[in-house]
Amino acid sequence: ERIRVSAQLLDATTGAHAWAQTYERPLNPKDIFAVQDEIKAKIVGTIGGWQGAIARAAWASVQRNPPASLDAYQCTLRGMAYYDRIVPDEHLQVRACLEKAVENEPNYADAWGWLGAAYLDEYRFTFNPRPDPLGRAQAAARRAVELAPNAPSSHRALALVYFFRKDPAFFSEVDRALELNPNDASSLLELGHYIALSGRWEQSLAMIEKGLALDPNPQRTVYFTLSYYYYTQRQDYERAQSYALKIQMPGWFWYHALLAWNLGQLGKQAEAKAALAELEQVYPDFGAHAREELGKWLWRDQDIEH
Repeated sequence: ERIRVSAQLLDATTGAHAWAQTYERPLNPKDIFAVQDEIKAKIVGTIGGWQGAIARAAWASVQRNPPASLDAYQCTLRGMAYYDRIVPDEHLQVRACLEKAVENEPNYADAWGWLGAAYLDEYRFTFNPRPDPLGRAQAAARRAVELAPNAPSSHRALALVYFFRKDPAFFSEVDRALELNPNDASSLLELGHYIALSGRWEQSLAMIEKGLALDPNPQRTVYFTLSYYYYTQRQDYERAQSYALKIQMPGWFWYHALLAWNLGQLGKQAEAKAALAELEQVYPDFGAHAREELGKWLWRDQDIEH
């Protein structure tokens, strides 16, 4: 009356396990194809995408090698892996590696897309800034779309640039990326984050819930979105803080800012001050730039004020 499906992802060169999962479902002959489709979607959602098990298994190998020794594909993997920590020193290495990648392989769309993200970080995180980061990011992302117009990753890259330009074309690029691969958990979770910050909270939650159903072990930054959602509701700061504590990215200044404002709303002033002190270590004099930094990310004035 039940079926159990065990799935494993192995490294073909070493035989090592990269991922494994067991699925149990009721077995009814008339529903067997629906069960098959559901499990297939979960497996693809978990192992595919730039945050999935396949990419993560490859990250470890490229992080052990110096950037100068990496080829274009490995530089692209290094660009993905950097978003597990988001720190300025790593950004500098990744940006240089990706610039070398597109120089050596100018028709490699993924490298252009991730280079666009690296340029975008000069603006959104103020990492290693150079002139016109948004212009360079948009040019790189557009090149990715030109080279691979049917690749979801290309439209994802362009969507992120449009988000920070506060250009409504952001929404059409999100739609296109998800139309091309509706079961990509990585895209659902990441783009759901930006949909939230644009002010479309209910659409964002639907995307994030679908993404988490496909991949129950997501990248930690998804907890930022969930925390900020409950913060924005202005009534469940305890829940907002519980999600914030799951992020655990001490090198990322927004992690400390999120802890500080949740604790402040909860009236825990001593703990909020401690979080602010940690924030000042990562981003000195953040308070003088807080409104400017929030203004990069939030589309609605009332969210910035809160």
